[in-house]
Amino acid sequence: MNEVTCLRKTVYSHAAVDMGLLAITGIESVGKGLIRDGTGFMTFRVKYQCILFRPFKEEIWEAVVTTVNKV
Repeated sequence: MNEVTCLRKTVYSHAAVDMGLLAITGIESVGKGLIRDGTGFMTFRVKYQCILFRPFKEEIWEAVVTTVNKV
């Protein structure tokens, strides 16, 4: 799996719920990978651009639901 695919998978799974992430629009840089002690996992510092949906508190949006996916 390349860095872009891994980034999208990781960021979407965490940020989509917490911050209202809609899309990653670009990746500016990917730093050197560092191996984490004890696990062997690698960590990368990544700078990317994205589009967020962050409505104001108590803001109301009207919409029509067209499909529902099982989570």
